[in-house]
Amino acid sequence: MSGKVHENAVRDALASRLALIEPGLRCVATEYRLPSRVGAGGRIDILARDSTGSFVIIELKRTEAAAEVALHELHKYVELFRREKGIGPADVRVVLAAVEWRGLHAAFSQAAREWSMDLRGYRLTLKDDGVTPIAADRVQPLAEATVRELTPIQLLVQTRTGNLDAIWRWALRELQAAGVRHMVGFEVAHPTYDPGIYLVLGRMSPLVSDMASGNEDGCGTVDNGEWEEEVFDVSDAPPGYEAEHRAQGWLCRSFNSFQIELGHPHVLAQLAADPDWTIRAVRRTGVYTDEVLYPDDEVLFDAQCGGLSDVKYSGSARVDHPARWQRLLDRLNRALAGNADWARIVHAWCRELTAAEDSVELTCHIYNPCDLPAAVAFGWPSRWLEFVPMGLCVARAAGKPARTLQCVLAWNGLGIDVPSAFECAYQDPMKWIIARNGGVAWETDLEFLRLLGLRYVVLETIEGERLPRQVDWDDDDWLVRREPDRVDGAGVAWSGVLPLAKWVHDNRRGLDLLATWLRSEAGISMPTGTLERAPRG
Repeated sequence: MSGKVHENAVRDALASRLALIEPGLRCVATEYRLPSRVGAGGRIDILARDSTGSFVIIELKRTEAAAEVALHELHKYVELFRREKGIGPADVRVVLAAVEWRGLHAAFSQAAREWSMDLRGYRLTLKDDGVTPIAADRVQPLAEATVRELTPIQLLVQTRTGNLDAIWRWALRELQAAGVRHMVGFEVAHPTYDPGIYLVLGRMSPLVSDMASGNEDGCGTVDNGEWEEEVFDVSDAPPGYEAEHRAQGWLCRSFNSFQIELGHPHVLAQLAADPDWTIRAVRRTGVYTDEVLYPDDEVLFDAQCGGLSDVKYSGSARVDHPARWQRLLDRLNRALAGNADWARIVHAWCRELTAAEDSVELTCHIYNPCDLPAAVAFGWPSRWLEFVPMGLCVARAAGKPARTLQCVLAWNGLGIDVPSAFECAYQDPMKWIIARNGGVAWETDLEFLRLLGLRYVVLETIEGERLPRQVDWDDDDWLVRREPDRVDGAGVAWSGVLPLAKWVHDNRRGLDLLATWLRSEAGISMPTGTLERAPRG
């Protein structure tokens, strides 16, 4: 019996036994013809109705090779059935019945999750005659694929012996026991400090995360067969990364002879930018061993500013790619945390882009430390501009002028002197250090800026236009654009918005005094690439 004839025999046998699939299912027609005014037509293997009156389109595939085209045919038949017969989505369901599922399961799983129609799969078992169905078992879609991504759970492990292999073997052993399967390690070297590996943990699987779930008080136990009974406080874990935080705690508590310093994406960004530190190689495990998908430069970029940091973010997306666009908005929201003035305007501006142009592509670069004393302590005067907050968003669409949104710190022309403002806001350097270590310096930083007469503003430039406009809110929460009030030798200015450079020029003496005070009290050296951490809680 030929393959097609054989499949037709199975179809006819199944049509008389539809109760195997679902009680109350009755056959309306086999080989139901679908003409088409928009291209090739087709024939539905079995058209049935269920106990509620809904039509059920049943596509039968017997062989492995035939199964691979089943989903394409189903999509075509459903579209033609609805289009040619005027059937709404509430009156039709879809069933895929196949003997062989090995080449079909993955594609079926994606279709079942993403297709708007009710799609179900059944594995047929045939009699010894190879024709008569005797069972139809429901095939469940595969679980949603786990997204593998790097996390903000990072740490630097150094050794005086220089044996980086020993660090990597120890970290792999302990972290794998804790459920970590995906990780990268950046080998780092410095002319003065001990060499080491900067570890960046990858996302743990949902199963391990569930096993490591905490109690209501933020603590929990983990037991995956290798972990001892341990309780780890996750109250200071980044939201959504509690399991990885516990794994890091397990690693830090295990016996070792290494020096360990907790890291953060912003720490890695500064290490990578510091000319005294050298990243010599990248070690990998799990999915990150695939260097085609995860080249060294992209892994390093993602680990420091690809969306994990609440200080720095760089990324791009198009409006017509909804999943990536939403991810960009989410990561912008994380990076702009603690800066309501920028966040409100940037997100409203992005909404304008969404409404105006489907093909727009947006590229964003955000540096939002929300900690001006850190810019003074670590950057003044030679590296000041590296530590000053900034934002740049550029939107491009074919045939239209580019739009650029620039987020800056500006001066209102008022304010008190720098040391006095710091004393009023923080009282002394040690309270500033405590606030930084607790991730809450951004709260006091807003008061520090207010006392200095500084504020966060947003400027917009349209390609081809000579002057930027200030973007702000009106009383009805709509974005408004203000033309400059003055254009002269001092630059472009608006009422109450003067360039930060003007404030710096008028306050150099105060910045010198604050820098000296912070460095002497906190033990900070002059800016030569010192690592510093400024995440917000």
